[in-house]
Amino acid sequence: MLNFAWLAKQSTGRRPWLFGIIPPIGTLITLLAVSAAIAGGMWLWTGLWAGALASATSFFPLLEGALVGVLGFTLVNFWFNREITTFMLSTREARDDFVFGQKSNPTNLRKLVNHLRQEVNAHFRKKLGKDHRDIPMPRLLTFTDDAVKIVTVEGRNPGKAAIAFSSGTFLYEKSNMDQRQLAALIEMELVKIYLRRGFSRTIVGMGSDLASTLQNLNASGSWFYRVLGFLAGPLQFVLLLERAIHRSYEYEAAGHVVECGRGVDLIGGIDKKVCSTLETLPTNEELKQNQTKHQRKPYNGYFKWLIKPIADWIDKNEYAGDDKTGSRFVSFFDILVREGGYYINELWKKEPRATNLKAYLRPIIAANIDGKNVSMDNATTVQVKKIREHDIQVNKKLYDRIPAKDHYDVIGPKGTGYVKPILHSANRRATNPAQTNEESTSMRLRPRVRSN
Repeated sequence: MLNFAWLAKQSTGRRPWLFGIIPPIGTLITLLAVSAAIAGGMWLWTGLWAGALASATSFFPLLEGALVGVLGFTLVNFWFNREITTFMLSTREARDDFVFGQKSNPTNLRKLVNHLRQEVNAHFRKKLGKDHRDIPMPRLLTFTDDAVKIVTVEGRNPGKAAIAFSSGTFLYEKSNMDQRQLAALIEMELVKIYLRRGFSRTIVGMGSDLASTLQNLNASGSWFYRVLGFLAGPLQFVLLLERAIHRSYEYEAAGHVVECGRGVDLIGGIDKKVCSTLETLPTNEELKQNQTKHQRKPYNGYFKWLIKPIADWIDKNEYAGDDKTGSRFVSFFDILVREGGYYINELWKKEPRATNLKAYLRPIIAANIDGKNVSMDNATTVQVKKIREHDIQVNKKLYDRIPAKDHYDVIGPKGTGYVKPILHSANRRATNPAQTNEESTSMRLRPRVRSN
C-alpha cells in the first residue's frame, strides 16, 4: 500500500549525516528512485525533438563557456547572497527603535530579534560548551508584500546573514498572529543561521546555489539557456537532494525551537501562516476523534484479509467532511491523486509541508503531567495548557541567562505576545512599547487560539 506520509518522511531525513552533508541512506534511495522516474518521464514526454536539440548543442563551442559561466555566477551569488537579496527584494533596513504594527500590536523588531538571538546563543552555549560561538545580530530588512513572509539569507558565515520581513508580517489584524508566535518562527531562522558554519555547511550552501541556478535556467527567456536547463534533466537527483537537505534543516531547526520552550507557539505560528482567520482550532486528539466519528463502517466483505488493509487506508485518508456514499474504489484513486500531488509539491520546495512539520513537532512537544508523558499528539485542551506552562518554565531558564538589557518581555516568560496599541498620532514615535506582564495581559486584542 502506497503511504504518502511515509514516502514524504523517507524523502526528507530529519537529521542529515556527516555534519549535515549527507541524508540517511533511506532518503538517498528514495530520492534516487523519484529522480529517475522524473528524468525518465521528461525524456519520454519531450520526445525525439528534444533529444535532437540537445545533441545539436554539442556543436556549439559556447556550451563549455556557458557552463563555466553558470559555475562562476553560482560562486558570485553565494558570496554576495545577502547583498543580492537586499536589492532584489527592494528592502529597507529596520534600524533601532523602528516600531511595526503600532495600531494593533507594536513590535520593536530589533529588540525582539536580539532577545531571540541571545536565547539561541544561550541554548547552544549550554549544548555545545567550548565549541559554541555566538552569532552576531543579522541584518534586518523589510519589503513590501501583504502575505506573512520571512526570507532568510544564512550567509557565507553567520556574520553575513540577513532576515527580511514582508510588511504583511506585522499586519496582526490580518495575520491573527501574536508576537510570541512570530518569535517562534523567527527563532527557527536564527537557528538555521547559527548552524550555517564550518566547511560542510558551506559546501551544502554552494551546492544549493548551483542547483537553484540550474533550475532557474529552465525559466530563461533564451532558448540556449533552456537547453542547458534541459541537459540538467539527468541531474534531477541533485536538485531533489538539495531541497531534501534544506527541508531536513527545517526539521532540525524546529527541534531546537522546541528545546528552547517555544514549541506550542511554533505550531500556533505555523497554523496562522496556513489560515490566519481560523479562530478556534481543536486539539489534535479531538481532530482524530472527529475523523473516526465520520469514517465509513469498517469493511467486512469478501476477501477481508486482502481488501480490509486497503479499505482501512482509504478510510483513514478520506476527509472527514467528504460524502461517504460513493465507492471506496473510486475514493482510492481520488486520494492517490491528492496525496501524490502534495508529495510532489513538497519535493520541489525547501520547506516541508506544514502538515508534515506539525506531525513531526507534536510528539516532541511534551510534558510530564500527573506522572505521564503527554505530548501535543494526544493532549486534551486542559493538558495543552499544562504543556504550555512547561514550555514557559523551560524558556525561563534561557531567559535568565540573557543580559537584562537585552530582554524583550513581550515574548518573555511573562509576556503574552500582545502590547497596547499606539493609536494617538502624538504617540506614534514611541520607541519602546510597554512590556510589563500586567499591561500586555490587559491589552490583549483577541483570545488565544487553541493550536493542535
